[in-house]
Amino acid sequence: MPASVGGGSMDCAGNDLVLAPHFSGYGAVSYEVPVAFGTIFARADMDHRSTVYFEPTNSDGFKSGPRTLVNLRLGLRRGKWDIAAWVRNLTDEIYRTYADDRSGLGVFRTAAYGAPRTYGVSLSSTF
Repeated sequence: MPASVGGGSMDCAGNDLVLAPHFSGYGAVSYEVPVAFGTIFARADMDHRSTVYFEPTNSDGFKSGPRTLVNLRLGLRRGKWDIAAWVRNLTDEIYRTYADDRSGLGVFRTAAYGAPRTYGVSLSSTF
């Protein structure tokens, strides 16, 4: 067995592939409306992924549960310029993007997590 489940070797035949969800889906909707001073635009998107495993043993300690991320954007376009307010991971979902066992290095388990809710304003131009 691998170090994550006690060392040695293990037959992983029939297990899920590493980083391969059973289901993933993405959808987006956008809307624009012309106004006297430019164009107001809005966009919402949603990205869903079912559980994924980070190693071939499919150990519960090395997986990420299902996650759904929602992003929003609202802005104004005037000529070549856009200004927009946006938020990513609107629901502030906590999810793992990676996990492994480094006990051979004396570190034991490590994990990385996706970005928390972030938001801001952007200004852009086309040339």
